Formats: sequence, structure tokens, C-alpha cells
Amino acid sequence: MSGVDYQVAPGSDDKRFLTPNPKNTSANARRPSTSHESVRSTTSSVHSRRRKSSSVSRKQYVREPGLEQAISALGTVRLNASQVRCTFIVAYHHGTGSSPAKSRRHEVARIENLTVEFEEDAAFDELHDKAIEHLVKQYKRTTEAYYLKVGRFRLIREEPRTVAARGILERKDDWTENLGRNIQAFRGQNFKVDFHVDIEWEYSSLHIQQVPGTLYAETIRGALESKIRLNWEGKLYVPRKDLRQIMTEDTIKKLVLDDQSLHTPEALRLNGGSPVELNTLAKDIYTWAVCLLAWCVYSDLQLVCLYHMLKKGLQDTNLPLTIDNCPDNAYITKFRNCVNHSGGFAAYTFARNEKRLVDHQVLHDGAVVPIIFDERDPRCKLGQGSFGVVYKVRIDRDHHSFSDRDDEYFAFKIFRDVDANVAANVKAESEILAKLADAPHNNITTHIASWRQKGVCYMLFRCADCNLRKYMTDNPSPEWTKAKLVAVISQMAGLADGLNHIHNLGPAKLQPEEVDLVARGGGGSHHYHRRSSQSGFHHDLKPGNILVTTNEDTGQLLFSISDFGSARIGQILSGSGQRSTFTPNMYPGDPVYGAPDVLIDGRNSRPYDIWSMGCILLELLTWMVGEEGYDVRSFEMKRLETLANAYGNQDTAFWYQDISGEIRLKPAVVDQLKMLKTYCRGRGVFPELVRLTGRLLNIHPRERPDASQLLNAFQAILLQLNQDLKNENFYLSGNDPPPPHRVTLAAPPTPTGALGGLSRTHSIDEGGVQARYSESLSPADTRTTHHNTNRRSTVGSIHPPDVGLRRTAAAAGAGGVGGHARHYSASDALGLRRPPTRLRTDVVDTFATAAHSSGFTDSSDQPETTPNTPRISLSDYDDDPDRVVVFD
Repeated sequence: MSGVDYQVAPGSDDKRFLTPNPKNTSANARRPSTSHESVRSTTSSVHSRRRKSSSVSRKQYVREPGLEQAISALGTVRLNASQVRCTFIVAYHHGTGSSPAKSRRHEVARIENLTVEFEEDAAFDELHDKAIEHLVKQYKRTTEAYYLKVGRFRLIREEPRTVAARGILERKDDWTENLGRNIQAFRGQNFKVDFHVDIEWEYSSLHIQQVPGTLYAETIRGALESKIRLNWEGKLYVPRKDLRQIMTEDTIKKLVLDDQSLHTPEALRLNGGSPVELNTLAKDIYTWAVCLLAWCVYSDLQLVCLYHMLKKGLQDTNLPLTIDNCPDNAYITKFRNCVNHSGGFAAYTFARNEKRLVDHQVLHDGAVVPIIFDERDPRCKLGQGSFGVVYKVRIDRDHHSFSDRDDEYFAFKIFRDVDANVAANVKAESEILAKLADAPHNNITTHIASWRQKGVCYMLFRCADCNLRKYMTDNPSPEWTKAKLVAVISQMAGLADGLNHIHNLGPAKLQPEEVDLVARGGGGSHHYHRRSSQSGFHHDLKPGNILVTTNEDTGQLLFSISDFGSARIGQILSGSGQRSTFTPNMYPGDPVYGAPDVLIDGRNSRPYDIWSMGCILLELLTWMVGEEGYDVRSFEMKRLETLANAYGNQDTAFWYQDISGEIRLKPAVVDQLKMLKTYCRGRGVFPELVRLTGRLLNIHPRERPDASQLLNAFQAILLQLNQDLKNENFYLSGNDPPPPHRVTLAAPPTPTGALGGLSRTHSIDEGGVQARYSESLSPADTRTTHHNTNRRSTVGSIHPPDVGLRRTAAAAGAGGVGGHARHYSASDALGLRRPPTRLRTDVVDTFATAAHSSGFTDSSDQPETTPNTPRISLSDYDDDPDRVVVFD
């Protein structure tokens, strides 16, 4: 990180802070870290090899078109297995000040149709030579002034012209590890497919020349000043590659030899009365204190101060410094004036831990995070909530390896003015995301970093184009062409796959648990393995939390599940009977897309997510069909017409509680499903999509498919879709009745179980289910309940004066307290469950057997609380500002 590796060590008010890792084993003693060494080797070793390049006998690994044709006997260039056609782009980065706005990139040269020996890393040096030649010709500086700042490659398929692979190419190691492997992999999978490689290198320059009559330290101070940048907080920092280019071994030695303070009585005293061995000191600084030296030079501190700090054991790993690190009162004035800048000479570098996972860090107050954006620019703000803001930002390219694109944006959450409880919840969300990152999935968006600094919490994500709500609002209903149907329906299946991934994460850490000694009948005991698996839920699925990204290389859509503030990842023991993880969390997320499970079972679990997914799929199908009067907006308005409960409250949820206490689908939802069923009759896979959506919206949680069944159904749908689309116009003609030549390839799966399989359940269940818990609560009470003071909700209401009194009295009569009917069961939360009343359902009465086969048991699952993480959705800024939420 910033040239030094960081670890969390004791300190600060949170008992942890980010400090450099002082792992100085004998194996790495007397040498810089890998990142430092690689930066130096990229420049100095290249220069030394370039001086040898004039040898006539040296083999050429990069050839221009004219030379290739001259060598070829027939004048026709043919590539062998170790060669690739290449376009080489050389650019120059002008940095004219601390503001990123003043930096600009200029393309110097574009050399096409080069023949490159990609299996020879010496080709890296030859390309570097060519780049330097063009830079020297353009800007008239010496060859030593230029160094590689950013390097990347793109492997491009010729027909159709698309990017098949891309990666970072900044060191010789990258030549083989990144470029070579990608070329070989592409050739192995695409025999006789034409392609070429674009290599783009961006250079910067540094000209250090001492002015006669001045100290060398003044020259280096000017060079550091020319490379200083400011992050979003206005804190200065020096990018890592620039710093290392300035503070070379030769520079350090000259600074040490030129500094007279190392010959003073103070230096003699520190060295026990003997003169300081300057060459040894220079080597020690080069190994352990390059960043510390740069800070001293910039701060105009004499090197005797640095020598004193080294004697006290300080080195780069101790940056940023505090006033307590001042080694002597003789330096206190300059130290106090400059200590706040010390973190900028070891700026934070985003990295994963040894297991390639994301840790939630606690940063030192003086640490500088090189994120760049302007808080005053409204174009940078993506959204704002009660706890903070989401910004669209960039990260200094020297300090991350998240992307091979130099211009990629990221979503940056800032949780401001948070108390200890909120900070703990942010940390809990980060840990959940880290577990998901441990088992990545294309359709799940996880964070790439999170940290806390000065009482403020931060999270960093990749930036999407928009969320699903905005995507459906901004784009008209798609024409049912092959490309568009495959794009959207495959992403529906991707969401199902992502949800299944969350619900069933597999063995915890992919390791067997310890063998337990368990007593069994008759007092006998047996050793056996109880494998611990990961089980999770999201509990805030909605279109606003489904991010939509269009791949700029392929144009393909990607739907990904985001915002895990209400999620929880638990552990379940296979074979223990505990196959489902419940929570009494009464405020899991947006009540509009929430299920009535708390009123029915007194708790929420994974079926809650299945309901929410049904709501999302219903809106997606509505958007795809585009039937006039039944669009997504009209559908929302119609749901608002139904009273949410007997108190006269209204909301846009998909269910309601009637005056008798029964929970039912809203009439608008039933009408929408029936419309889609009629419209889609005979239209390929669409009738099955409608049936599947209806099954997800089953009022009773035990009768909904689980995530694996949902995924299996979508896999069958995709198989049939691909079969149908062998005729690309299959879905464009209406197909009512279906064409006689249609081949039915995949029937919907019919899983075994008490419910008789998905195909035997009702696709539109209009029957009601009697609420067993909290039957008098209002779905609009979230704003009046103290449990939810830290939650953002899209449902609220304006109550008449006596509504609160009626609600409180009724709740008291029921043995509970007021709360959110959609998410709160007072009797359950207080351990005062009443005997369940009889349930009414249209499904065959196999309730007990179904509950056992589905893993829903009342006796074995203990309630667990999910923290109420503050809500700042990554894409809330995309939500329709005119969206109808609630009226009373």
C-alpha cells in the first residue's frame, strides 16, 4: 500500500488503526517491497537495456510492416504460433498542477500492424524503446526523463469487432502473466479466428537538474511539488510511481551526501561520538525510509532530524506521523507545521488481504485516501440519504488495481455523522459483502473496499449505469427480437442464480468443521462430521437495488443484486434439521416489495426474498409486454387504490390485509397477472414466465418455490428460448396459436415434495391467509416506531388525528406494541406468541409435511437479529422522483 504494506494494529480510539506492516524478515531485509522494486526495474533496467539495443546482432522481437515484408521471401507476412499482430499506442500525461482538472492526456503515436513475439518478454523492452523514441522526438527531452505511468492491453476479435480480453501491462512480469496467457487462452478457444492486440502505454516525465549554487534538496523539493495531487478532501499526496521515480537510490545518496546537518555535533552525539557513515545511512533510507525522507525534504527538515527518527525506530511503516513522533524539541516548529502532510507521502493503496479478501479497515486520522472528485460538482453526486451521500469518483491509478481502464468511475458511499451503532452496522454489512466477495457471482455487486476514519464510514463499489427502475423508466418496452429477448430473460435467470447463490453459499470457507462428540440413544456416543454451510438472505430486493450495467466491450446487459444493508449471512448445519435461518428483524427493507411473512409466521426468512423477486419479475414482464393501460406506472397507481388495512391507509405494496384480518394479493396484482396470462398465451416461454411469477407471489411463505427451484425453472426457460429463437422471428409474429413446427425442448421442472411440484400449484392464488400475528397493525407505522428511526422507507402516511390512538389501543389489546404490519410482530418479539389461528389457502392442505420438507421448523431455529444498516442505495438517485409512494 503506497509502497508499503499495511496492517491493522493496536491504537486509536477504536483500538485499531491502519499502519504500515513492519514485516522485516531476513528474506526481505535490505530490499524494497515488490511494488517499489518493480517500478524501479521498469525504468532503470529498461534504460540499461536500451543502451545495448544498438548491437547489430541483437534479435528483433518487434517488427514494423515494411521490415516484415522485406524479410519475407514472397512479400507476404505470415504469423507463426509465437507472433501476434499489434497496434501500439503511445500517450503522454501532462500534469500541470495539483488539480486533476489541469491534467490531460495527449496521444503521441499510433503504430499499426506491428508483428510482436508475445512469448518473448524482451519485446517489452523493444516496445519501450519505440515509445521513448517518439516521446523524445515530440518533446525534445532526454530519454531518462520518461517513465511508464499507465499500461494496458486489449485483445480484439476482428469479426465482429469486439474486445475479447483486456488487462494491465505495466511491467515485464505482466507481459507473460497477463498478455501471453490471454492470447494463448483465446487461441485455444477460437481456432482460426482473426484478432489483434492493442497495447496502450501512457508516459509521464520528470526532469531533475540542480541549479548551481542551490542545495540538491531544493531541486528535489521542486520535483515533489510538481507531482503533488489533491484528493477529494483537499489533502495533498504524491502518487506512488511519481514518488519512486523521484526518490531513486542515486537521489537518496546525493541528498545524504549534500546535507551538512549530518556533520553537526548533534549527529555525532546521536552516533555515539563517531561520524555518521553516510553510505550506510543512504542504503538504510533506501530500504526502510524512502517515503519518510521525501516528507522531510518537502518539509525542509534537515536530515539530522530524519537520522534521529531512524534511531528511534521510525520508518515508512510509521507514516502518517503525529506530533508525538517528533524526536526532539529542536524540530518541533517545523514538525508541527508539516506533520499533517506526512500521510500524503505514503498514500493509501487499495488492496486485498493475504487471502484476496476485502477487510473493513480502520484508518489513521492522518491517512490520505487518493479518491478524486469535487463535492461541489452536482454531476458527481449520485444520491443522498439521511445518513450520507453517494458520489461518482475516480481513484488515482497508482493506488489501485481494480480495473485496467484508466477512466473507470466508482460509487463512493460516505456515511456522515454516524454514531457507534451505525458504525457497527456498516462494519457488519461490510463483513457480509466480504463473505459474498469470497465466493463471487456475476449477478451480485459487492463492495471493493470499506473503512472508517475520523468517525466517518466509507464504502466503495463499482459504478453501474443505473438501477432497474430507471432502466425501465428510460427505455421503452423492447421489441421481441432475438438479441433483446436473450439479453433480458438471461438476466432474469441471472438474478435467480444470484439469489440462489446468496441463499445457499455452500460450505463455510470450503472446509469441514470439527468432529463433534454427540451422545445418542442408550448413552452411546459416536464421532461424526457436521459440515457448516453458509446461508443468507437479502431482505431488500427491489428494482432500485438491482443495478444495470452495459458492457462497453460486448454491449451485453448485466443485472446485479446490490445494497446488502438488510442482509445477513448465517451458518446452518447440514443434517441438523436447521435448514432455514430466520430473523425477527421487522424492518428488512422497502415495504413496497416486502412479503407479509411476519404477520403469518411471526418472522422472516429466505421466502421473503422469493416474494420480492416475484414483485420484480412481475414489473419486468409488465415492462416487456408494454400493454397500454397496464404499464409499470399504471400498475403502481392501481395498487395504490386498494386500502392496505382496515385503518384506511394506502400503499403501493403487492398485498393487503382485509377487514377480517386475511392477507390477500391486491386486486391490481391479480388483474395484472391475468392480463399477462392472456396476452402471453401461445407466445413461447412467456406463459411459463407468467406462471412462475405468480407462484413466487404466493401469500403463504411455505408454498413459494425456493431459490434452487426458481433457478431450475429459469434454466428450463432459457433452453426453450434458445430452441425457439433458432427461428429469429419466432416472437415477432404473435404466435397465437403457436406454430405447429415448434419443438418443445424443456418442460418446467416438477420437483418432488409435499406440494406436488411447481406445476401443480396455482399460478395465481387469490385465496387469503389469516394473519396469526399482530393483526391490528398498520403498514404505515414505520415512521412512528422508535425501532425504525434509522431506516429509510418508501412507505409512509398522513394519519387522521385518531388513527394513532386506535392503533395503539388495538395493539395493546392484542398483547403487543405498535409497529409495521408488514415487518413487525410484537408478540413474537416479546416471546408472547399466541396459538396460531386456522389458515385459509387454496392449496391442498399438506402444510405440516411441506414445512418439514422445506426446512421450516418452529422448534429448531432461534431468532437472530439483523442490524439496521443505514440505507444509502447505490442507485437511489436513479429512482423516479415522481414515483407514487403513499397517500392516506
